[in-house]
Amino acid sequence: MKSEAYLYYRYPLFVCSWCRDEDCGFISVFVERKHNLVTWQDFRIEPGNRSLPLGPFTFEWEEYERELRSA
Repeated sequence: MKSEAYLYYRYPLFVCSWCRDEDCGFISVFVERKHNLVTWQDFRIEPGNRSLPLGPFTFEWEEYERELRSA
């Protein structure tokens, strides 16, 4: 995967289902928590850092944490 600095603050989603290699391409998102809210925003298509017009999506922390722990 490219060592672009902006990727250190993003999370990969929908990585290639055939090879599971991020170099093949994926969708990334910036996830931010402020107080009791978690926001997914600034979706990008990688490689290439192309904007994807989705979101933002906001979740309450308690529900978000519960879903993560149950996965």
